[in-house]
Amino acid sequence: MFQTKNGFIKYIILLTIILTFLTLPAIAADPVDVNQMDSAVYANGNPIIIYEDGGSTYVKTAPGYPAYDSKTFGLAIDGYAIFGGSEDNSYGAGWMAEMTLITLQSGTVGNIYGGNRGIPSSGEAVLNTVITITGGNADTVYGGNMDGTLNNSMLHIVYTNGAVNAIYGGSDTGDILNSYLSVTTNNVANTATSKIGIIYGGSDHGHIFESGAGNSEINVNVRNSIIPTVYGGSKAGNITGNISVSAIDSNISLFHGGSKGAFQSGGTGVVHFGHTGNIYGNINSHFQNTSGNVAFGASEYGEVFGNVVFHLNACPICDEGEKDVAPHICLNSTPGIVHTYNTVIGGGGDNIGATRYPEINYANVYGDTKLVVAGETRIDYRLMGGGRQGNVRKVLDGLGNPTEDGGNVTLIVKGKTYFYWSCAAGYYSYKGLVAEGNVNTILGGNTDSYQYNGGGEFGGVGGEITTIIKENAKSYTVYGGTSTHYWWNNYNAPDETTDTKATVIVENGTIDYLLSNQKGYLRNFEVIINNGTILALYGGGGFDHSHTENTTIYLNGGNISYVFSGGNDFSTVLINKSTVYVGPNIGKDPGSTIPIIYGGGAQAGSRTGSVEIIIDGAHLNDVFGGGFGYTNSSSVIIKNGSEVTKLRAGGPSGSEVNNAGIEMINGTVNTLYGGGYNSTVNNSTINASGGEIDVLYLGGYHNIANPTDVSNVVNSVLKLSGTAITGGKIYGTGEMETDTVDEVFIHLHDLKTKDYWYYFDEDSLSNAELRIIRYGQLLRYGIVEVDDSSRPIYLFPYTLFEKDPGNNTSTSSGGGKTINPSSPMGGVEETPEGFKTEVETPIIIVLLFPLAIASYCYRRKEDKD
Repeated sequence: MFQTKNGFIKYIILLTIILTFLTLPAIAADPVDVNQMDSAVYANGNPIIIYEDGGSTYVKTAPGYPAYDSKTFGLAIDGYAIFGGSEDNSYGAGWMAEMTLITLQSGTVGNIYGGNRGIPSSGEAVLNTVITITGGNADTVYGGNMDGTLNNSMLHIVYTNGAVNAIYGGSDTGDILNSYLSVTTNNVANTATSKIGIIYGGSDHGHIFESGAGNSEINVNVRNSIIPTVYGGSKAGNITGNISVSAIDSNISLFHGGSKGAFQSGGTGVVHFGHTGNIYGNINSHFQNTSGNVAFGASEYGEVFGNVVFHLNACPICDEGEKDVAPHICLNSTPGIVHTYNTVIGGGGDNIGATRYPEINYANVYGDTKLVVAGETRIDYRLMGGGRQGNVRKVLDGLGNPTEDGGNVTLIVKGKTYFYWSCAAGYYSYKGLVAEGNVNTILGGNTDSYQYNGGGEFGGVGGEITTIIKENAKSYTVYGGTSTHYWWNNYNAPDETTDTKATVIVENGTIDYLLSNQKGYLRNFEVIINNGTILALYGGGGFDHSHTENTTIYLNGGNISYVFSGGNDFSTVLINKSTVYVGPNIGKDPGSTIPIIYGGGAQAGSRTGSVEIIIDGAHLNDVFGGGFGYTNSSSVIIKNGSEVTKLRAGGPSGSEVNNAGIEMINGTVNTLYGGGYNSTVNNSTINASGGEIDVLYLGGYHNIANPTDVSNVVNSVLKLSGTAITGGKIYGTGEMETDTVDEVFIHLHDLKTKDYWYYFDEDSLSNAELRIIRYGQLLRYGIVEVDDSSRPIYLFPYTLFEKDPGNNTSTSSGGGKTINPSSPMGGVEETPEGFKTEVETPIIIVLLFPLAIASYCYRRKEDKD
């Protein structure tokens, strides 16, 4: 349990001391022993006070106990080791707990042990120890034994002043079973007379166990203190039990919620990790108003078999909010005070990382990690919810096999937190996964960041990655998936580090660039934008060697300046399909606008597979079916009353779309192009079955200021049925003379309500083949070409089919300049401009006319008979 800084911990400590005095026997079994041969003091359970007088250090018993003062005997103890118990492990060996109390007021001593020396270390002792440091100097302070086993013990160290090199809540080499360990510091100023070099909540090399129904627990409480290094666990010994660390109004330069751990070098030079320093239990850390340099939730080298939770300047009760929730008081940082860090990691590892042992992950967590950062915290470098050189893995069963539990990472950032770079899942995995489960991140409050990755930096995620951005969160760049793979991997193919799915949900906030992944391979990317401001949204990756298989983008609201369904680099690849759904709020609500949407990538070298853009009731200005690179297939669907100012089936300048399609179901388009802008479309199909189009070009367009630019459509198909062409004109080429269309194929379906004229540029179509299929009845029909004087003349050659011939290779000839379906036998037709032009009778009609006369005469003869 976490406590406030208003005295609850102090109350517990004071109560412990009072109970210690009340339960101490009136006379200890043995008197205080100052052993000059061992340079040691054995208190044998007598409460002792260490003090300085006349430049020398002495020891005496506390008032109310049999008087002893080494000064009386001229026995100075400068540099001596101090033991609260006995030389062997006999003190506390009875059936009930024995007490020890050591107070360092002044003077200089060596190591202080709350328990026994434990040599020989036979048997077990049951001790309740209290070491209070109010001044003086000590080398290393241990709450337990030097050697020998302790069982069912309570070990307390309380520091308020003095200079101590190291504090261990447990023992040196002796083991501890089913015990409670506590270290509390107050007002460590980190000066020559007020300092603690390092704190370990556990032991040095001794192990801490649980047996039977018993349990072990370690608590470290740091208050108003500046301490270079704090470990919640042990230096090298294993721990079975839970660890809690609390720091308030403090500064800890290097922090690990777990153990330091140790490793051994094998005979062949192979380094083996995790032999010692493992933790079999949970770690829970809470910092309030606390700064530092590097902080880890788990161990440095040892592994953790349990869950790791770290609240950094954040309330451990209300993770999702900053407000108080009755009946507790929210424990976050004081407003106006900025707490700085270089690196904050939710899991384990060291700050050197893979450069030291690149093929070993030595600080794994077999469980879940959770990191919550709030307050006014500034992290100048890395922020990671997982590990630095340790992965977050599945929980193991009794046989060492992974189960379905664990391996999950949670990262919550809120308040006024700033971080430079974050990989939520973790840092590094040698040919594996930095997190074997799911990774969930919430960026909220007024957080600000330069770059965020939902996955790992060097390594993939086994489960799904979900990132929620809300409130007033800001980030320059957000990647849904992994930053990259390990550096020697082949980036061009999926491997064991491939991310399965990454989802980014934007409820609110500000993002400059939102992409699928930085490098590496992502199978599925999903984006849901409900509100917020985004400069550029990409369905693909951001750097070279970035691969994304499938992307789905839901645009429900927000202001997004640019939308690209593909990536943002010359070699990014969207292998399979990208779907962009544009909801009905876009362009209607004042806070929901998207000026332009591209159906492909943002760079000339980007490659996109299949793209589908569904505009469902939205109001948009500009839409391209393709992107700046290569798009294999694109489809734009207009429905449910959507309004688009300018719609192109193709892409922007320099791009290529192999197969481009537009399906007009319902809505309004001012200008529609079957091609793109100064680009190439190999096959373009416009299926217009409803709604309205003002101006329709079957080709593309280019900037008139650049006469060398061209736009080309190789094959353009128009299937026109229920859509009204309100401008009354369909241009079979592009907008200008050099915007060419090589082949045109027009399907006409029962257009009974309006006259349509189809305009083509003679120069653009001089070598083209125009085929028109007519279905049903047309009130009026004409094909004209506009010359330089804007005077229409008839264009040839073309092919007209009265019905679907069944294939596109039929060669029925027009036989002249035009065929007018209103005058099937030839004659003169009034053109739209009032000009009269003779229409030659097709040769096929001439050939068929005698057959018609013969058939008519034969029927008349039969009638008479």
